[in-house]
Amino acid sequence: MDPSTSTNPAADDGAGENDAYIASLLDELNEARKKLREKDSLLNETQERLLTLEETVKQITTTNEDEKADDHTGQKIDHMHGLDRELAQSIGIDSVATYGHYVNAQRNLRFRRRSSAVTSALSTTFRSEGEIGVIQHIAGRTHSAEWDEICEDLDVKDVNGHAMTPLYSPPVQRQRYGDDKVLPHVGWGDLFFDLFFVGAAYNLGVLLKSIIVADQGVRGCMYFFGSLGPLWACWNNETFYQSRYLTIDYCHRITEVLRYIFVAFAIFNITEFQNYYDPLNANILIYTLSMTLEQMMQLALRVELYFKGLGDDVPIKNHSLHEIKFRKLPFLAMYIAAFVVAAISYSRANEFTDRGKVWDFNDLPMTITAVIYLLELLYEFSWYQLGQIKDVRTYFVPVIVDYLIKRYGEFTLLLLGECILSLLGIGETTTSKYYYMIVIFGIVTVIWLLFLIFESEPSDAQAHALWGNRWNTVCYILLIQIITISLIGLGASFKIFLHTVIDENTLPYDDGRDIGIKFFVAVLSLVVVSLELLNLCHVGIKRAVGHLFQTTEGGKRKLYWPVFVVALIKVGIFLFCFTLNQWIHEAEHIVPAGCAVVVALSITRVVVYFSLHQQALLKRTMNIVRQSVESAKTAVVRAATQRQEVERPCNSV
Repeated sequence: MDPSTSTNPAADDGAGENDAYIASLLDELNEARKKLREKDSLLNETQERLLTLEETVKQITTTNEDEKADDHTGQKIDHMHGLDRELAQSIGIDSVATYGHYVNAQRNLRFRRRSSAVTSALSTTFRSEGEIGVIQHIAGRTHSAEWDEICEDLDVKDVNGHAMTPLYSPPVQRQRYGDDKVLPHVGWGDLFFDLFFVGAAYNLGVLLKSIIVADQGVRGCMYFFGSLGPLWACWNNETFYQSRYLTIDYCHRITEVLRYIFVAFAIFNITEFQNYYDPLNANILIYTLSMTLEQMMQLALRVELYFKGLGDDVPIKNHSLHEIKFRKLPFLAMYIAAFVVAAISYSRANEFTDRGKVWDFNDLPMTITAVIYLLELLYEFSWYQLGQIKDVRTYFVPVIVDYLIKRYGEFTLLLLGECILSLLGIGETTTSKYYYMIVIFGIVTVIWLLFLIFESEPSDAQAHALWGNRWNTVCYILLIQIITISLIGLGASFKIFLHTVIDENTLPYDDGRDIGIKFFVAVLSLVVVSLELLNLCHVGIKRAVGHLFQTTEGGKRKLYWPVFVVALIKVGIFLFCFTLNQWIHEAEHIVPAGCAVVVALSITRVVVYFSLHQQALLKRTMNIVRQSVESAKTAVVRAATQRQEVERPCNSV
């Protein structure tokens, strides 16, 4: 029997038990693995849930903190007033405010103030006893309801009619960052100050006329801008000072009187170029001395502001210190240098027998003052650029923009007054018809320029360029100075025309007429272009271009023909004005032509206004005109038909 085929039941039973045991172990292992997988899955779910819960808790916590912060910020803003509140609402409490942010805040505050949406908040800003005392004195001297209301806001005693003008009182800030209200302007001194500048404009016109007649190009420009620049800076600095601060005391009144005297002496010594240019005359010496003393007074006022100014201490001190370091002290040093050179030139006048053709040592004082004018412009423009770097609340004292708008308008008026004086105040007359043509059409031109200038100003002060960004402000101030120069030049051209007609022996008539005509065309072109740019400065280039197009009902933009045609007409008027001397060669005819240019531009302004803002009225008017034309055509056709019917039987007979 083969042993391999034999069977052992006991061994078979043992093997079967082992297999069953192994199978049970495998089942337990699989069950353990299954439970482990379930545990891992549950752990993953738990971890995911935990992460979700942590994120939810974090979001809820963050939201609560933000809400608490918002509530806290809202509570802080609710307790703010004036420009501080407007800036906090627009850019946040701790954000850096640029000059553009400041202008927007000032505009919004003005709008809310005019709409009675703000309550009195003068008492919310901390004010020292000295500041309240100054306000109380000013209120007691002004006898106005505005100041009575301010005393009520500050809860101080109204001493109306019983306050004595103090010997000295520090300047007080008109618009504080934390006040809703503005301290009203006090006094008529600024209007009296303007009277001196009417004389300055007239004397500058005399100087410019003599420069043109003497054919002094480079040297003449140096003398003209060296005389105009310091006086303009004097007026502009005083205007900005008055827009920021109030003073009412005898010390400041004496200071104003001294400044008036210095400015008057400077203006008095602006004379014809032949005398101005002569070193034997003391005109330049006295002029530079007067402007040096006036600059000293301005420096003293800034030093006073630094140590005594009442209001927002940080911007007052920083603003005053910046002006002292970078404006008043350097310019005062230059004025002193100009005066010293003028004194040396005057003391050694007999030694300067031969003058240079273009420039020499005697011209150095007026060269220095002309450079000061240029530096004044650069300082003004760089100052607005500084507003993009630092927080405006730390270095800029708020200005009253409405006051600046009013003052620039008044300054333009006094320049127009200089043109009238040039036509009516020359002291000599003649019975020549050419003389009367120049005078009459010159006056009409100035009157229409007045209309055109104020038509260039927006009807709503909120749309004024001074309420725009820093570039609008810079361009507006620059254009005002260009208009100043051109209006002085216009008055000088009138003087040339009239003196040429009166006294042909002083200047050959043909030469004088030719010089006057060319200069008249140049300054008139400068005036009309500057006024158009001034209007563009208020409106903005993007909006002005937008006026040329109109949106249809389908949403498409198409050319708005009325405005586009008027724009083309304006271009034609400008080209005609630029080339007037090529078409007309007589002074008595070119002044009426210049008048026609100004009148035509004024009419285009009216047409543009009706085209943009009175479209319904314009459409009705055009429909009436169209119907009238159609009715006239119908009547003419009917009359012609009836006439033919009447004539036909007569012809047959």
